[in-house]
Amino acid sequence: MHKLFKQISLLLVVLTLISLSVSTAFAAEEKRIDIEDSKNCYITVSGVVDERQIESYTLYIVSAPSTVKFYGDGLSRQSILYLPEAKIQNNEFVWGNKEEEVKFVVKKYKYYGDDKVYDEAQQMPEDMPYYVSGNYAVLTKPGYYVVNGAPEAVAGTTFIIQVTDAAAVEQLAKPTTSKVLINGKAISFEAYNINGNNYFKLRDLAMALRGTNKQFEVGWDAKNNAINLTSGKAYTSVGGELVVSAGTKAKKARPTTSKIYLDGKEVTFTAYNIDGNNYFKLRDIAKAMNFAVTWDGKTNTISINTSASYTE
Repeated sequence: MHKLFKQISLLLVVLTLISLSVSTAFAAEEKRIDIEDSKNCYITVSGVVDERQIESYTLYIVSAPSTVKFYGDGLSRQSILYLPEAKIQNNEFVWGNKEEEVKFVVKKYKYYGDDKVYDEAQQMPEDMPYYVSGNYAVLTKPGYYVVNGAPEAVAGTTFIIQVTDAAAVEQLAKPTTSKVLINGKAISFEAYNINGNNYFKLRDLAMALRGTNKQFEVGWDAKNNAINLTSGKAYTSVGGELVVSAGTKAKKARPTTSKIYLDGKEVTFTAYNIDGNNYFKLRDIAKAMNFAVTWDGKTNTISINTSASYTE
């Protein structure tokens, strides 16, 4: 595989370097990459700000954190390789001497003819696995990654991801104009839309859901720069929740650098800091706490139902 990346033209190198310097000018989006030789299997990559063609491969330049997610039940290979020493030198892409397998947040599999699902974090496959749909990893370290997804005994699809420095990536957060209903009751939020997704202040959500069966507590560990979420526990107000500023306008947002723990286990969410407050993607919290989120385009309404389960 390494030989395929050895020659990169000077023009492509220059274009790639230029793209990094202007990446914030592009609107980050989620890309879908279909997997060759598979039956409806594909990979999604979030936070893509630009892409380039290198020989027969595609390089996706992304803003951190970027989620790489695999869909489809017919894959026997799902891998992401991080190249900590990779660089461009003398007009060539140099892999370096180190390669690290990226640890997935979720990576489950089963065997042919067996319906039992195994967790790769608990037990490595002893035979050819068939990975279940929805496995994903979150890329945060700046640098180069090689992603591969394939069915059994075929090459499948391989592409490169270049992650830019999260601290250097700034996004534009636009006020969300949608009406929000929680269990049928209208609640006012100061929420923002970033790249087509709605982000809510974490403490506002916790306050709004307090007293429901999906309530959760929010704790802050300043020493370890960590946010601790406890499901099922009533939220403790610190003041200032559910306050909507007058004349809210678009603001700058930077990726949240804090670690996040849910019931003592470290998790990864897409989150941004706006004016000193952490805003989380609504669907990320809904999935973690298992409550339903629906969208009514005709009435421009977001509905949260704590009596129903989360669905994609």
